[in-house]
Amino acid sequence: MNAYRRGAVLGLTIAETFIILTFLLLIAMLGLIQPDEPLPEPSTANPPRVWYTPEEIEALVNDAKDARAAAKNAEQGRNTAEGELAQAQRNLAKGINPPCWYQVISANEGKTRERPYYVFNVAIHEYSIELAPRTAPPGGAFDDGGGPYADEWKRLHIEGLPYGKNLSDNEFTQVVSDLVAQGRNRQVRTYDCVFSVMVWDKTPDHAKKRWKDAHDHLIEGVFGAYTVQDLEWKGVE
Repeated sequence: MNAYRRGAVLGLTIAETFIILTFLLLIAMLGLIQPDEPLPEPSTANPPRVWYTPEEIEALVNDAKDARAAAKNAEQGRNTAEGELAQAQRNLAKGINPPCWYQVISANEGKTRERPYYVFNVAIHEYSIELAPRTAPPGGAFDDGGGPYADEWKRLHIEGLPYGKNLSDNEFTQVVSDLVAQGRNRQVRTYDCVFSVMVWDKTPDHAKKRWKDAHDHLIEGVFGAYTVQDLEWKGVE
């Protein structure tokens, strides 16, 4: 009987202990839980910094595009100048006469060279040749006692060439023969000269022999020819 009582008293004591502990834990939890404090209102005296507006971002993007376009144009200009110089050196090695229309520019080591102006553009197709017009170049061969190139342009009837048409090889030779002859017969400069043209390869991959034959014999045989690789062909619109 006494053992039972001891057990009962012990059981009641443990239960009470758990109740007290639970109560204490509840009080502790209530102390930890605090109501959310309201956030401080943003100060109007020091507003947040807006680094770039949409207009500023658009302006930066446009500036980047302009810079890339300028770099591309500069690269194309450099490639063209290098190609012209290489072509001039090849022409000199072949004994080809100097250009009829030119601009005197500086070269290496304080020297100068004659950079040609182009009379028209030429596209070599698989079965035809096409001409595209250019404008009269500025200036003139005043060092040779000549007049403005624009006057020579009119006198040589450059604007009357059959631009934008598919010409056969024979037709091409005929339409340029008078222009070629006047340069070679010293009717343009006081010395034998050749006109210069820019040439595009518009032949398909299987017709590169046609391109080489037409370029080497029909074009380069009578003109100073610069082969264009970094500019798109634009015919008559």
